[in-house]
Amino acid sequence: MTTKTFRHSFYPWHKDPVRNVEVKLSVEEIEEAGIREVLQTPGAALGSWSLLDALLAKCNEFKFVEPLGQAREVKVVLSGLFGRFVARAYLERYLGLVYFTHLGKSKLKLGRRLRVRVERRPGHLGDLPDWVACAGNLTQLTVAEAKGSHAYSGPESAITQARKQIDRVHVFGGRGQLPVKQVAVATRWGMLKDGPSEPWISVHDPEEEGEDYTEEEVDAALLGVARLHMGNLLGGLGHNELAGELRTVAQGRTAAQEYPAAGPTRQLLGAAGETGNRLRDAGAEAIGDAVIGGIVTRAGALDDRVPGDTDVSVLARLDLRPVFVGVTEEAVRAAIEGDTQFFRERGSQSMVASSTESLPRLDMAGEVVRLDRTDG
Repeated sequence: MTTKTFRHSFYPWHKDPVRNVEVKLSVEEIEEAGIREVLQTPGAALGSWSLLDALLAKCNEFKFVEPLGQAREVKVVLSGLFGRFVARAYLERYLGLVYFTHLGKSKLKLGRRLRVRVERRPGHLGDLPDWVACAGNLTQLTVAEAKGSHAYSGPESAITQARKQIDRVHVFGGRGQLPVKQVAVATRWGMLKDGPSEPWISVHDPEEEGEDYTEEEVDAALLGVARLHMGNLLGGLGHNELAGELRTVAQGRTAAQEYPAAGPTRQLLGAAGETGNRLRDAGAEAIGDAVIGGIVTRAGALDDRVPGDTDVSVLARLDLRPVFVGVTEEAVRAAIEGDTQFFRERGSQSMVASSTESLPRLDMAGEVVRLDRTDG
């Protein structure tokens, strides 16, 4: 993997998971975080993650060859986009967050039966933070915002703006506020020329204590994040019926909607795994048994179409960089059926230790398998 370095600062310092003035991320894991991010973003299609190689300088630091465009509008758009990719890769690797869902509205329901929701604070106008997220073992309920910046002075002004956005929302249960981490990640880009030279990631990670809540409400919020993550990801891959089921159980009004019957769920899951089975039978051994997903290229997702091994080889030869993105069938079933114990056990096995540089296992949240060498 092509590893790149950033200067690193973290507040509060005693919670710093890296304990170093330098942090490392590979181009591949940033791209893979970008794939998951774009698939889950409404209206997004093109593979903007695949631009990174062409824009980055051939050095150890994460430096762009030149500024991201000349017009301010272009700089803002690209900086914001790549800032989300880098921040998500950082949050996955160093904070162990696995499930992400976007905050695009003033209220996001995570568990309607228990009235668990993310809601804009009264009188706080402006953009909302990017995500509500959690770890793979359904802990660390988090509200997070990502910023990209070209400021010579560093990322502090971007961190200040990110913190304002995070403060605009709270996570509520039926009676009061739930405890939540509030993470702002700002990336100040480095350039080989015509810009600041040193790439820098700055992170602000305080916690907001809850009041008058129950553990059942916290579990409902965490499970809702996982369900919406899977629903939005699988919807982006063309599994619309399964995505709809996941969104329904996350936001169902009744216990019957929140915990549906197991029989229809198994039928739905079995029909959705065709792409993964076909690719594995064609020689893509990295794709495990019973994985639901689809193929994504530079041009976007192939929806629910199932290409043969010859078609994938053609995509690879055309440098469309085909990848398979999938979630294990057992994780999707556990999400639909509300099996929190499954996530506690499996997720705990894949949590990242602060001293390691390995990612948490993402086969329950959108593992990326590269198919570039399918043609041998």
